[in-house]
Amino acid sequence: MPGVFVQEGWDTYIIGNSKYKFKIDVLKDSGEFLIHFDGKTWLSSGYLLHKAGKWYSNMEKSHNPYVNATYIADNFEVEQSEDRNGEFTSLHFILKDRDSRQSIVAYEIRVYHNLPVVLFSIVHLTEVEKPQALYEHTIIDAPLYLKIKQNKDMKAFTYTSHAWIKPIFLDLQKALSETIMASSFFSIFDRTGRTLIFSAFDNLGNQLYTITQKDNDFYVICGLEGLIEKIPVGSRITEVLIFGSEFEQAIENWGTFLRTHYNKILDENLDLINKLSYWTDCGSYYYYRTIPEKDYSDTLIALSEDLKRKGINVRLVELGPWWYSKDPSAGAKAYEPVPEIKLNLNELAQEIGFLILQMSWFNLENEYTKRFSFIKEKIAFPRDYEIYDYLGGRFREYGATAVVHDHLTQIRSSMRHHLMDNFSILSNWLKSMAEHFRRYMIRIILSMPDTYHLFSSLQTNNIVASRTGEDYGTSASQSYSLWQNIYTSQLALALGLFPHFGVFFTLHPTYNGEPTNENGNLGRINPEVDALARVLTFSIVGFGDAICTTNV
Repeated sequence: MPGVFVQEGWDTYIIGNSKYKFKIDVLKDSGEFLIHFDGKTWLSSGYLLHKAGKWYSNMEKSHNPYVNATYIADNFEVEQSEDRNGEFTSLHFILKDRDSRQSIVAYEIRVYHNLPVVLFSIVHLTEVEKPQALYEHTIIDAPLYLKIKQNKDMKAFTYTSHAWIKPIFLDLQKALSETIMASSFFSIFDRTGRTLIFSAFDNLGNQLYTITQKDNDFYVICGLEGLIEKIPVGSRITEVLIFGSEFEQAIENWGTFLRTHYNKILDENLDLINKLSYWTDCGSYYYYRTIPEKDYSDTLIALSEDLKRKGINVRLVELGPWWYSKDPSAGAKAYEPVPEIKLNLNELAQEIGFLILQMSWFNLENEYTKRFSFIKEKIAFPRDYEIYDYLGGRFREYGATAVVHDHLTQIRSSMRHHLMDNFSILSNWLKSMAEHFRRYMIRIILSMPDTYHLFSSLQTNNIVASRTGEDYGTSASQSYSLWQNIYTSQLALALGLFPHFGVFFTLHPTYNGEPTNENGNLGRINPEVDALARVLTFSIVGFGDAICTTNV
């Protein structure tokens, strides 16, 4: 048990790892605990449950401004075992209702022997009926309820929870103006660079964090989002804590641990990453536009020939949302080519290269309802995931090698009662779609994802990349766009996804004096900086120039 220790005192259990310089002091009466790292006390934590409009916790009411009733701790046990991550020592205890002594959850603190890693898990011993807070961002079941004292030497970093995802920097010396709805990733670091990273470890499609402040204390609630209808007996929810002597080391350790646990691989041999691609997505020149008096087939063939004359061999071409039949809301009626594409898509692919096809949500009256079952809220959502086996076969016939699944945040929002009321529905949907497409060697790129989608992608190696910033040429400046993309790409890479900044132009973004984007922001963009940023972050490099304007 190298470095790992468990000590029992008069009123505490102490578990830690001297090799990685951390320990956790657990109070025997409540199960509340303190986390120490490198000789410094960083924060305290406990368990929090929202039920029937009240908050229950094992943290003392004086420590917690929101708690209505408290739990007590009992039945402490120490266990040594191993899992796929290595050998570990665990401290187990039961949290009970203080008045009735009914057992509520089993709590585990798991310390790995050869990793700077701790897992905090709860297993429900009683069913929690209708815990709904009615608001997605009210966390209802939190294995970790962190309390951090205001401190001029401490800062924190996280990400927004929903698309477009952005980094959030917090100065823990300054007051918060409002509650922050964050992703299930939270880091805290001091002036020396020492870092603690907390994140979701399981139930990846249902976890969020919220950050609040009262008086001089910050509270971070880590757990299940507030739309869950029922927490069954035996449900396990786990958070992970990673220690590092500096932020870069901590986030590398965090990403490696998660990818190893889920067998997620960053495949650096992917053509998507190693080869140039041409895109007709939002922000590109040929987004819902063709060469005058030509259809899309003629336009893309002419473009391909122009690039070949310049010595640019592009063999991956993305077709934006213009390629398939849809209603005005952008919902797909059928993933069949629109009449404006003269050639069969497979014939087009033979002329210009493998295709990357964009897809979105299903229209309520889509053509597939005759063959497959759908759940209908604001949009139609497949009840039968076999539809993706059918679509995978069709896309392969078209000559596709990848799809961009767009508008993921709108799908989650429009189907929130189905996707968010139950455990793992969102995660299982993404995994099932990816595995069906994998049978046809079609990779998936996420677009407009929430952090639910990014974390859930750990469960499959067929989701390979994700958009990390807003559409090219919007009202945001280039500096903001690069700032957003670079920080979010750090999250994507840690989770086993290659970043995709979106399309860009290689030359001044106008053609024959005609603006390429209605927002008029593209004239302030430096193409060389755009290209360099993509290469340095292992991003997909996809450009969208007008014909005859590519900067070689």
